[in-house]
Amino acid sequence: LANSYVPQVTMPLVSASTQINDHTGRPLLQSPHVGQTVNFNSMISSKYQNSQKISYIVQIKDSNNKVVFLKWLDSSVVNLSTTNTSISWVPVLPGIYSAEVYIWNGMDSLVPLTDQSQYKIQILP
Repeated sequence: LANSYVPQVTMPLVSASTQINDHTGRPLLQSPHVGQTVNFNSMISSKYQNSQKISYIVQIKDSNNKVVFLKWLDSSVVNLSTTNTSISWVPVLPGIYSAEVYIWNGMDSLVPLTDQSQYKIQILP
């Protein structure tokens, strides 16, 4: 994360579909304003036969590539199932931000289970 090396996924056994929603839960169709909640919601599916431990990570960087938000949730995906995971961010300054979403095999091992997803978000005053 931050400015470190992110290893590549060699055998994806977990897939994810991420949607960015506004504070009402609707898909983000226009730029949010400072103070409005931005939700990163992912449906995570496992192709493992057994339960898979995951860390769902959202990192936000400003236009200077400085990390301004970093949060993760530890969870698990049960045998060949799908789970919904969400992290919320409330921007405090206007600007253009880069949001990165990772799904790793725990914060202790830092093994990626999916490729990184990256989004640009403009926050209005």
